Amino acid sequence: TLYANPDHAGTPESMKGYLTGGGRGGAGANYTGSPTPPATLPEPATIVLLATGLLGLGLVRLRRSV
Repeated sequence: TLYANPDHAGTPESMKGYLTGGGRGGAGANYTGSPTPPATLPEPATIVLLATGLLGLGLVRLRRSV
């Protein structure tokens, strides 16, 4: 049986657990870590992606109208 108890409700940083072995002992474990922040796309790259998409849509519309 595994019993787990988060130290801070709602946060993934800290967890304590205890594993029992049918009344014949058990093992305990503690984990403390910090989550890795997600990679962010730099703002200039976002603007370039948007501009490229809009340019592509404009070219498709221009080709269809000619």
